[in-house]
Amino acid sequence: MIRQLFPDDWQTFRALRLEALELEPDAFLSTHAEWVTQTEAEWRARLDSSAVFIAEDPDPQGLVGLLPDGCVVMVYVRAAARGKGLAQALLQRVQDEARAKGMPRLWLHVALGNQPAQSLYERLGYRSKGSANGDLLMAREP
Repeated sequence: MIRQLFPDDWQTFRALRLEALELEPDAFLSTHAEWVTQTEAEWRARLDSSAVFIAEDPDPQGLVGLLPDGCVVMVYVRAAARGKGLAQALLQRVQDEARAKGMPRLWLHVALGNQPAQSLYERLGYRSKGSANGDLLMAREP
C-alpha cells in the first residue's frame, strides 16, 4: 500500500529517510549528517511543505517525495524489497499527484553511475536533460 505522510507521521518519515541516507549515501545529494540533527518541528515542516509517500507491506519499505516545483526527491526502496515494483509504484503515485496539482513537469537528479535508477526513470518516461556535478538531470511531462 502506498500512502501519503502528514506531519503526524514525522517519526516514520525520519526513520526511513535516515536509513536511506545511512545505507545508500551515494544515491542522495543530502547527507545523513545534514538530516540527523533536525528537530521534530523541522521534520513536520518538511511533510507539511511537500508531498511525501511511503510504500508499506505492512512496515515501511520505500519512500519518495515531491517538492512544489516538481522535483522528485528521496527515492528509496529497502534492499530486501527491491525488484518487486515498489519504486515504480511510488513514482507512479508521484506522477498522479503532480497531474492532480497541475504540475507541467517532473524532474530529478540521479548519480551518473547509478544505472539501475537511470534505467527505471527512462522506462517511466524521464529523459536526460544534461549533467552537472556528477549528477544527471532527468525530466518528464506528467
